[in-house]
Amino acid sequence: MGLKTEGCCQDFGESIAVNGHRSDTSAKDRKRHADFYRGYAWLKLPEADTLHLIAILGKDSVFGERVRRWTHPDAWQAITHVFPTDTGDALRANAGQITFPNNHLDTLVQVLQGVKRRL
Repeated sequence: MGLKTEGCCQDFGESIAVNGHRSDTSAKDRKRHADFYRGYAWLKLPEADTLHLIAILGKDSVFGERVRRWTHPDAWQAITHVFPTDTGDALRANAGQITFPNNHLDTLVQVLQGVKRRL
């Protein structure tokens, strides 16, 4: 499939709680973010690979509604950050970040292995 990851974590909340991702955030805010993401896996992929993965999953009977509907109880979140520049512009990050319930990991692997076999 050729998907590349730039970063990943099986429990993003736990990772934030332990190392804070080198942020100077206060302990109170770090705990709030850690609690919010606890139990969620995190993937960072180049933008094209993010789009490709979400497109694949959007066609899948198990993951389709999860990636299409942010109101789904097991919804996935796929975002691309936008940052201001020193010159007064704004640029989209060249990577997407996906968070999803980490209890989806085994099923995700099975689905992607099936897709790879069909290629």
